[in-house]
Amino acid sequence: MKKIIATILLVALTLTMVSSALAATTTIPAASSAKGGSSVNKATTGEPTVKFTNVSRGSQITFWVWRDNYGQVTPPYTFTSYGTKNVYYMPEKDVITGVNYHPVWKKAQTVQNNQSVVVTYEFTP
Repeated sequence: MKKIIATILLVALTLTMVSSALAATTTIPAASSAKGGSSVNKATTGEPTVKFTNVSRGSQITFWVWRDNYGQVTPPYTFTSYGTKNVYYMPEKDVITGVNYHPVWKKAQTVQNNQSVVVTYEFTP
């Protein structure tokens, strides 16, 4: 019984550490229109999620997912509100586990042009 409880606690601790490691901030420089965030290994099957929590300028931001060394694997999404967003892989793309994916953020409004934009989010591939 003690082994089972210890295993459950270890799994819960591991999941807590993994989910907090995915929280990130990406700065899109003033001279750029888009910037990729940190790569995350896709450990499980299923669709990606992003919890969009802040954008420093403007009220909209465009987002998509890129598989490292492959290309774009979701359509672009323009977010106009904060919160957890469900996004979907394009069916014709090879989405596999065990490889790295990263979010890409693009300025969606003219108010963001020629300005650095900071995006705060949590990403699960």
